[in-house]
Amino acid sequence: MSRISDSLLTHRLDETTTDVRVATEEILKRYGRPYVLECLAQDRFPQELMSALGSSGLLGLGVPEEHGGSGGGTVEQCCLAETMGRAGIPAALFLIANFTRNLVLRFGTDKQIADFLPASLTGEARYSFALTEADAGTNSFAIRTSAVRDGDAWIINGTKAFISWIGVASKALLVARTSKYDPSNRTSGLAIFAVDLPTPGLEAHPMRIDQGDFDKQYIVTLDDVRLPTDALIGEAHAGFSYIFDALNPERALASSMAVGLGTFLLEKAVSYAQTRAPFGSPIGTYQGVQHPLARSFASLRAARSLIYEAAEAIDAGRPAGVLANSAKFLASEAANAAFDAAMQTHGGYAFDEDYDVVTFYRRIRGSRIAPLNNEMILNFLAERALGLPAGR
Repeated sequence: MSRISDSLLTHRLDETTTDVRVATEEILKRYGRPYVLECLAQDRFPQELMSALGSSGLLGLGVPEEHGGSGGGTVEQCCLAETMGRAGIPAALFLIANFTRNLVLRFGTDKQIADFLPASLTGEARYSFALTEADAGTNSFAIRTSAVRDGDAWIINGTKAFISWIGVASKALLVARTSKYDPSNRTSGLAIFAVDLPTPGLEAHPMRIDQGDFDKQYIVTLDDVRLPTDALIGEAHAGFSYIFDALNPERALASSMAVGLGTFLLEKAVSYAQTRAPFGSPIGTYQGVQHPLARSFASLRAARSLIYEAAEAIDAGRPAGVLANSAKFLASEAANAAFDAAMQTHGGYAFDEDYDVVTFYRRIRGSRIAPLNNEMILNFLAERALGLPAGR
């Protein structure tokens, strides 16, 4: 392990998280960044990596043992996401599967849990969460996809956008309106449905978005999609309260991935600065190179501390909204700063994809936009932490 990783990992590592980190690193010795780049070049899903994570029990983190999982909670899941990121591997697939199954675990029936969970533990299945719509954007309350009861079924109609993996997924959670949007009661009238894929009436069309990894985005059309009544998760009008319950863990996991990737890029930049010497001395001896890298280290370190503080609060059942959203903001900004510092350090070679720096641009830059853009994060913090009125 590098000196940078050693310095970052001195905080909040106990026996359990150390075990998670070591087990993940052992798998990544076989299926690390070179393997991932090979899969990307061949447009091939990294199934061997996912299966290895599943066989080791790492994909079962956060799932109670009585449901076939490995136990643990958000802290352990964050450790997995961060460790993968530090190896240059975005954990987006794990994040989506984790988000969807957490909703089913918490609010689903025994039958739904038994149907939805097992394949998520092995890495053999891909999952999707269909919420976002083009016109609603960040205002997910204003989605228009409708769910109408028809005897022993629900009939779903509408269009979704920016939906990860649904074109190749075997299971998805779909959010639809059971009543019209009411601005005075924005959270009412939304429901979540479990969907086995493919299903008649649901078509997924790839978007021309390349994030530099395996995360495929789709536009989804739903034309009289017929779902059985037992596809409904929980109550018909309480879907958004369920989603909000799962948002804080999502923020923490996305932040862990961003900090991990930022650390990977920082380590590449430091290594390059120690050996690149066009003027006789390594460029790392110049403060103009040193300071951006040192600043990135400090930012990543601070963000990491807040991530695990938020994760511990989530696992303890304490209010964690301010912590989790603060962590997401700091982690995404720190990762972007680390990417920029790595680009500047490598100079012209940063644009050579063989140096594997510019290849991270889309994923790193996207962390400031998804799963929630940083402007909305600041709105939330201004209202919830500072007590300011709702911004415009």
